[in-house]
This record gives sequence, structure tokens and C-alpha cells, in this order.
Amino acid sequence: MEILDFRGEPCPTPLVKTVRKIARMKENDEIKILTDEKECVEYIKEIIPSLGVELLSIDEEEGFWIIHIKKITI
Repeated sequence: MEILDFRGEPCPTPLVKTVRKIARMKENDEIKILTDEKECVEYIKEIIPSLGVELLSIDEEEGFWIIHIKKITI
């Protein structure tokens, strides 16, 4: 599983890079996205259903979020 660490990067950069990564993923691949931008968490939650991925979890850590997703369609 790959971890995309976008802590310290302003939105929409994490969103754009996440969409690009999802486009290159294979079915059943999983990634975790780390961001400290709550706005990006909301944007990612809104857009991922249309990208063929499943939201497995969103966990809030000390000052950042971990978004765990899985590619379900190619």
C-alpha cells in the first residue's frame, strides 16, 4: 500500500495529485492519503465515488487526517 503524504501542501494540490494517482491505480490497489487540510478531506470525500474507488476509512490524527481508499473498478 502506498502512502501519499500531502501534509503542508495547500488545497487543491492534494486533491489533484490524488486524482492523478487514482487514474494510475489497478483494481484492488489501496492508498492512504495524509493531509492537514480539512477542506481537502471534504473535497476528496465528495469526488472519490465518481472515480471508481471505495472510501475505507478517514481517521483524524494529531493535526492531520488519514484517508484510506481502494480502487474497485478500472
